[in-house]
Amino acid sequence: MKRLEPSDIESLLRGNAGGKLIWFAGIGGCGMSGLAHLLLDLGFRVAGSDVEESGFVRGLRERDVEVVLGHNAEALRRNRPALVVYSPALRKDNPELQEALQSEIPIVCRAFLLAALSKCQKTLCIAGMHGKTTVASMLAYAMEQLDPDAGFAVGGMVRQLAVHARFSGKAGKAFQAGLPASGPVFAIEADESDGALSVFDPHDAILLNVDDDHLDYFASFENVCRQFSEFAARAKGRVIYSSDDTNLVSMMASQPGGISCGFNPLSDYRIESPEVGGRFELWKQDKRLGVFRTNLPGEKNINNTAMAAVWLIENGHAPARVSLVLRQFAGVRRRQERIYDDGSISVYDDYAHHPAEIMATIRAYQEKRPGRLITVFQPHRFSRTQQLMESFVTCFRQTDQLWLTEIYAAGEQEIEGVTGHSLARAIERAGQAVSYHSSPDQLRKALGEVVKQGDLVLFLGAGNLTHQSRLFGQELEERHAHSMDLLEHSLIEALNPEARIVRNEPMARKTTLRVGGPADLFVEPATENDLRTIILQCGEFKVPFFILGRGSNLLVRDGGFRGVVVHLKRGEFDRVQIDGDHVTCGAGVRLQLVAAKTREAGIEGFEWLEGIPGSIGGALRMNAGAMGSATFDRLRTLRVMNHDGEIRELSRRDVDARYRSCPMLKDHIALSATFVGSPCESAKIVERLRSYSEKRKASQPRESSAGCLFKNPPNIPAGKLVDEMGLKGVQFGNARVSDVHGNFIVNLGGASSQDVLNLIQYIKDLASEQKEIDLQSEVQVIGVDHVLSMHREMEEDCEREVSR
Repeated sequence: MKRLEPSDIESLLRGNAGGKLIWFAGIGGCGMSGLAHLLLDLGFRVAGSDVEESGFVRGLRERDVEVVLGHNAEALRRNRPALVVYSPALRKDNPELQEALQSEIPIVCRAFLLAALSKCQKTLCIAGMHGKTTVASMLAYAMEQLDPDAGFAVGGMVRQLAVHARFSGKAGKAFQAGLPASGPVFAIEADESDGALSVFDPHDAILLNVDDDHLDYFASFENVCRQFSEFAARAKGRVIYSSDDTNLVSMMASQPGGISCGFNPLSDYRIESPEVGGRFELWKQDKRLGVFRTNLPGEKNINNTAMAAVWLIENGHAPARVSLVLRQFAGVRRRQERIYDDGSISVYDDYAHHPAEIMATIRAYQEKRPGRLITVFQPHRFSRTQQLMESFVTCFRQTDQLWLTEIYAAGEQEIEGVTGHSLARAIERAGQAVSYHSSPDQLRKALGEVVKQGDLVLFLGAGNLTHQSRLFGQELEERHAHSMDLLEHSLIEALNPEARIVRNEPMARKTTLRVGGPADLFVEPATENDLRTIILQCGEFKVPFFILGRGSNLLVRDGGFRGVVVHLKRGEFDRVQIDGDHVTCGAGVRLQLVAAKTREAGIEGFEWLEGIPGSIGGALRMNAGAMGSATFDRLRTLRVMNHDGEIRELSRRDVDARYRSCPMLKDHIALSATFVGSPCESAKIVERLRSYSEKRKASQPRESSAGCLFKNPPNIPAGKLVDEMGLKGVQFGNARVSDVHGNFIVNLGGASSQDVLNLIQYIKDLASEQKEIDLQSEVQVIGVDHVLSMHREMEEDCEREVSR
């Protein structure tokens, strides 16, 4: 069998790329399909085989790639490729590899092909035992925004990227012309697991960490360090390394020109003031470069983000622009991936399988858990479990409950005495309780019987436990759906016939910002008794509820509201009664209707309500105001219901109303309110309405928005503050700071809630950094973050990836 070195492969690939067919044996995995996409971008013809259909296979078929299901020699003979690429997961007696041997077709392992392709561009290699997929994906996402000519190849699925590997058209032309590696950057993961790091010759390198892993190949930690050191020495440009890894610091001491980054105070780039929410400052010596933020939890991800930021800044990108882009990165599948969230129980899946990764991941989720942290772990490989047994015994100490299952072999032969059960007993002897189940299916079923509200369940491992995490999420979803079914049927029987009940109502239809996922149950009561029934039954079924007005000043997260949204808009809640100068309104009455009705009745004091897309209930809850007036200014009495269904009527002096808030209405529901106006000539009211309307049209955007976003801080209006910071027009996704008024974020069409939240946080960070002002948001945020769908295609891809 003719094995090729990267230099041989490069020579073979150069020239008439369009006339050569490259065959992939095992094309359906993440790494192999990525390489196929790269060759397609360079003009090659590609074909291959795999044992079953997958999302990766379907993506290649869309580019007219022939994929044969099942490995067979006949397909290879029929296509007569110039090169066969294989995955290390394939058995040596694979019929396609055997056919290539007999036919003297060159074969190459995927790592060698990637190394050869990396010679075609100015390559950035991200290396390290932990975090390289996250950092490589982060940089791929950033460069797609900052440098459209850049290429990348990452070992994970990034939902924000159309493909996980690509070359630009510019790179393809240079390759076919035989030009030397230069120009656009090509960012890739450089895998160290089987010695593949030795075949890469990077221009730039990022070194995240070294650890005592893959000892089945390296035999000793010294050999691991030697390969990393030799790899760093081959870099022609910058080598950015973590100053928090003592082994890397020692290694780079003998290699001048490295750039250090980390929490270490002696770093060239220094992380300071880290916060639980992912915010941190980045300094270069005595110069603060700015405030950065990551959406990914934990200290390690702050470090990962800083490493990516440093490389981008070193390559000429402005720190403010880098900060803006990196904070929008949403993560990689199987890296702290949210599988399920109903607002009470949440489930995450993570690839962590080394003790150092496990400790860092558990520590990150200690910050997020509302109640118990339950960790479910599947050991990966017998050799790793044996070699790192002592570390595995102690690395789960910070979890509240530990569940273990049997070792995932990943193709290895069993080692006598090394099992998941023996690891569980060792952990128990060290003083930590363990729930062990040899079958992952049995473990999942037993876990489902004990999980409760407030739990955060973390599935860890590089094996097929990821499939169980998704099944577990599906089962929780079915359990939640059953509770909602029971509640829905109970409400249908109990409520007034005029009430309306809808399942899975998109909240984007119900909010003025036009974003937000669905409400599990959307109910419009017709009477106060209906409302009481809804509240009491939600308590009985332990389902959360939210009272919705007209949807202004409200942001519903992309995952929607996992419970009941109660919309007060019909029946008793939508009535206006005028008696002299007294105006009594139900909580669901539109503010614009109040302005119109009082105009008709010749009562002044309500003109400022014109043009505000809210309801009386919402205005009371937030003490809404405009044009120098506020909701509580003319309030006489207020009727409220508490969460036990009891009704009270209060006078104005009994209610504590503050700037943009009414604390009492956080746990009481406004039913109706009576206001007092003043008699006035209709012509004066009409003129005032016209003046206010024109002022709004001139000063407020016409696009969908939630209204004014921030409370005015002391001494400066929020809109003026945003304007002074130069943030008008700043855009995250399809959410944009209005060019008309700085205190509005508008939806350009198709914005996500996360786009808006990222932009809000960006404005708040800059206000704190530049003006030392703590901006407070007016908008109310409800619901859960986006949860990835758990359809069959995802399960197939996850199942396939663990075998590669």
